[in-house]
Order: sequence, then structure tokens, then C-alpha cells
Amino acid sequence: MGKKALNPLISPGSKMWAVDIYNPIILDCARRHNLSTYIEGSGAAARMLVNLERGIFKKRIYNEWEYDFCCYFAKLSDIHETRLLIKTIEELINNFSPEDLFELCEKIIKSEELKILDKTLVAAVAFIRCFSTYRANRKSFYADIFERNIIRPKRYLKLLEYNNALQDIVVTNTDCFNLAREYKNNGDFFYFGDHPYWGSKVYGGEADWNDNRYIEFVEIAKENKMKMMICDTKNPFYDELVQYYGWSKYFIKYKHNNMGDEPMPEHIWVNFDIPLYLLPEDTKKVL
Repeated sequence: MGKKALNPLISPGSKMWAVDIYNPIILDCARRHNLSTYIEGSGAAARMLVNLERGIFKKRIYNEWEYDFCCYFAKLSDIHETRLLIKTIEELINNFSPEDLFELCEKIIKSEELKILDKTLVAAVAFIRCFSTYRANRKSFYADIFERNIIRPKRYLKLLEYNNALQDIVVTNTDCFNLAREYKNNGDFFYFGDHPYWGSKVYGGEADWNDNRYIEFVEIAKENKMKMMICDTKNPFYDELVQYYGWSKYFIKYKHNNMGDEPMPEHIWVNFDIPLYLLPEDTKKVL
């Protein structure tokens, strides 16, 4: 892509390495099929969306079930709201010790009144929690990471850098299943799904999918008219889309996860053709 990928939020497993591989595939598909709308179904750090060339899609949707992430990206899509977010983060950092601030953020996230709190405050909480830990569930505070990610670089002062890329995005806070169902007959839409990986227990609770969730998603995807790309290391349920419904599966690369385990093979499942020149040299079609 010729330039450093934008990185507005740290989120383990968030595909920073994949931007230069996946985004050219998405853009090529959009051009060849005259697509109008892009959906990042499990938004998290919005790694693909924030680095997509603007103007290719008329509409871009960021969806995430975690409410604080939605507030954060909604603020980054407007320059005036971003300035207010920067001011709020700075005030919180100046008025609390790092440990007390992280504890306050945890209380806010767990509050039953979260969705009626000031959205700028909730967005600030998302930023502080993500840049204070390397744990995917963001429940553990690390002072050295807080210092390295927030204090020394004053990263919050750089948030204005993302306004141009995120301008006019639509932010939704719902289950990705709802979006896949709602737009399943829209043949001019593209859906990118970086869902929880099969067998992973990274996040805890409802954020990790059980087998029934994958079965349910495959039921939606198999008759979906949207162009779709979903990724995982291995997934027998996604494989059914290849075996019975005409999808393709590609091995992309071996990648390390954030837990220090052995490298795992990254695969994508798609319901459209990919020109070979867009794939890495060692990519191979499987199944």
C-alpha cells in the first residue's frame, strides 16, 4: 500500500500485519463488482476500515458489540469531537494516578448506566484501557505499558491523524449476526468478518464464540448475496462453506498470537474470486 498502516487502537489479534494483504483484495473486489458499502462486522480496532482508500465505498460501517469501542470510533470520525476526546483523556491523566485511572475505567465499563453516560468519557475509557494492557480482555493494568503507550509518546495528542480516514463512517453497536441478516440480500455490499477464532478463549464470556455461534453464522453466510471475507486459523464450520456452497479458502501465512504460543496458520474464506497477483507468493488455495 506504500505507506505505514494507521493504528488508532491497540487490540490483540487486530490484524495490523494483514492490512497490506487484505485491503488490496477488498478494494479489487469493490471495483470489479461495483460495490457501494463496506461493513467491518466485528470492528474492534477497525484495522481494515481505517486503512481503506477513501472514496471506493460510498458508505462504510464500523460495527462492534463493545459499546466503548463504538463511542471511540464515533468520536474519531468528527474533528470537533476528537478534540473534545483529547481534552477529556488529558484531564483524566492529569487528575488520577495511572492505577487509579485504570480502576476508574473498569468501574465505568461495568456500570449498568454505561450507555447513558457521556459518550466522550466512554470513548476516553476505551483508549485508556486498550493502551494500558496487552491482555485482550483489557482487565489487567500494566504500569510500564501505560507509560510506554500513553505517557511518553502522548499518543492521545495524535488522535486527529485519524479524522480523514474515519470521516463519515457509520458506527453501529450490535451483534454482527444482525448485520449479516439485515444486509444478506445486498449484492453491492462487502462484509469483512474478523470474528473470534474457533477454539480460542482469549476474551472470556460472550466475546468467545461456542460452536453454535459458528453454525448460526454459516447458516446466514451460505445464502448471503454480499461479498464476504472471514478469517480464522482453522474452522470446520467455515470449511462447510467451501465444501457445499462454492466458497474458496486460502492459506495466507503463519502468524504468532499474543500469548506466545506456536505460530498458527491464518486462513481466509471468501465467496468471490481473488486474482492470484493479489495474494502472497506462498499463498495456496486449500480444500
